[in-house]
Amino acid sequence: MAEEQEGVVNDEVAKEVVVRPGAERIQLPSRGFRYEGRLPDGYVMVAPMTTREEALLVSMQGDRLELLNQVLDACLLTRDVPLVEFLSGDRLFLLLSVRQITYGGSYHVEFPCPTCRGSISLVLDIPKDLTVRMLTEEDREPFETKLPVLGHTVGLRLLRVSDEMAILRQASRVATARAGPNRTYLYTIARHIVTINGQEVDSTKALSLVEGLVGKDSLAIRQTIEAHDCGPDFSIETACGRCSALVREVMPLTVEFFRPKPESNAG
Repeated sequence: MAEEQEGVVNDEVAKEVVVRPGAERIQLPSRGFRYEGRLPDGYVMVAPMTTREEALLVSMQGDRLELLNQVLDACLLTRDVPLVEFLSGDRLFLLLSVRQITYGGSYHVEFPCPTCRGSISLVLDIPKDLTVRMLTEEDREPFETKLPVLGHTVGLRLLRVSDEMAILRQASRVATARAGPNRTYLYTIARHIVTINGQEVDSTKALSLVEGLVGKDSLAIRQTIEAHDCGPDFSIETACGRCSALVREVMPLTVEFFRPKPESNAG
């Protein structure tokens, strides 16, 4: 099981890479366990964004995931593992860290209270105010779960950045070919599946299984993935100042995430 730890950015300077001004050393949530010893303990050097990266984000023309990956790749100074091989959870933590290193951790978010519809305003310190799930030595791939209805045992793995890119390409091709439900959800679950009853399966067979799953079986897969995954949890919990209701919300990524207001730039 992945254990939980506060996401703290370490500012020690690594000697193995060329250090840009303002660069910091951070520990990825995977702790390096999925990179075959290439990232000992999961430490990487990360530089703040330059105006070149800011220009990419200002335009935001084209594939948004590809643009963000270009920014992250430019800020990632440790090159032992390509960004496309990063776990998705490591990539998300890297995203938060680049923002914190570049502008500071202070991030203002607003969202409506579902009870009274009043506005809730928070200033978060990212990534410190988010729970970060860290991998342990006991975490292994594939990890298995038995589907309660179908009875099959499926072997699962964590997604990489290359998987995210492939999922979006596949979904985009299908979306242009026919109308119907968003296929990204199905492709994402299927991409996690590597074995069915001990037999290795390709993405086509995995997708065929996923498309016919009942809700209880798909829930079992999602819960198992979550229990073994790593990375930041974007869930935030707070009390509404107007009606005192306890509100649980997913932290939104607004324009201010990469274009902070002056009063939010003190972190």
